[in-house]
Amino acid sequence: MKKVIVIVGSARKGNSLQIGSFTKETIDVLGSAETEMICLADYKIDYCDGCLSCDSTGVCHKDDNVSGLLEKVKIADGVVFVSPTRWSLLSGDVKVFMDRWNPLAGKGIFSNKKSLVVTVGQTNKEESVSTGKAIESLKFFSDDAGFEFKGAFTFENCLNANDVSSQTEAFNEYKKLICQFAKSL
Repeated sequence: MKKVIVIVGSARKGNSLQIGSFTKETIDVLGSAETEMICLADYKIDYCDGCLSCDSTGVCHKDDNVSGLLEKVKIADGVVFVSPTRWSLLSGDVKVFMDRWNPLAGKGIFSNKKSLVVTVGQTNKEESVSTGKAIESLKFFSDDAGFEFKGAFTFENCLNANDVSSQTEAFNEYKKLICQFAKSL
């Protein structure tokens, strides 16, 4: 069976977590893949210190949870990134985690894997370009890592922790994208 990892990059247990849970549940119901959700805030993830020893060893010297998380990503067929956005940026949790993928750079490990990205913004599309820039960042990362980018979705108007729960129409549209993603695996 195919495997999908849903990476939720929010320390707050609100909108992004709800979207990650919805993603996991939708793929589980489809029965096309086994899914696991990883909430980055639940793990110890140290900053990259830029030592570059991983360029020659292929392994990071840090003693935290990243190597175990990367092993899960390496065996997955697809990865869904869910990140809140502020100031046109990804969450710090997602960025710090992505920095730690350096030992795998250029090795072609992700070339047969698919990616889907989801951003969560505070304002509506007419008022902000923040979520679009965060999507671009995740897309660039996916492309550079070798993933086949399968699409992106943005949830807007999510200032408070449960604002996304009332967005039935957005979830219906997002569900279509999840189904397409799952079929592509």
